[in-house]
Amino acid sequence: MFSLIQGAWKTLTEVPQRKVLLLGLDGSGKTSLMEQLKLIYAGMEPLPASKVAPTVGLNIAKFQLKKISYIVWDVGGSASLRTLWDRYLSEADGILWVLDAGDGARADEALETLLEILARDEVKGKPTLIAANKEDEEDGYDLDKFAKSCFESLQGRDWKMCRCSALEGDGVKEGFDWLAEALANIEEKESD
Repeated sequence: MFSLIQGAWKTLTEVPQRKVLLLGLDGSGKTSLMEQLKLIYAGMEPLPASKVAPTVGLNIAKFQLKKISYIVWDVGGSASLRTLWDRYLSEADGILWVLDAGDGARADEALETLLEILARDEVKGKPTLIAANKEDEEDGYDLDKFAKSCFESLQGRDWKMCRCSALEGDGVKEGFDWLAEALANIEEKESD
């Protein structure tokens, strides 16, 4: 009898959990964006920009938004660390790709890497947010062209591109709120 009551209590009080994989090339602003997510959703003071170091391995953030618990995995983006991405792709419920929109010299590499991820069976149909960070810099590239290049690979999933500043936090909340809503819709579909 106790196990029946315990199981019912767990079902009633269990908070749904969603896992978001935060990816992008090295230097794109993933960790700075993660710091903004911690500030916005967990009330944690972000590290000063001078203390944000490139991710070697994994950073994790946990917070709750609208009765759903989120775990965000920030995995290093250097070419030598991208093999780590495989460990998290199948577990992720959504993808948050940080694009250094100010680095026109690496546009082809960023596009090619994102398209490789989007083509993987493990992420087909998963909501995807492309956060165009640093888009106000002079050496940037055309975001409309980037989105058009990704369009075919993004078919069959909820996706959005938003402009943001990972250092200042501009656009971060709007973008993640969209992703959270897309992930909440998955929760509703699963419960139907």
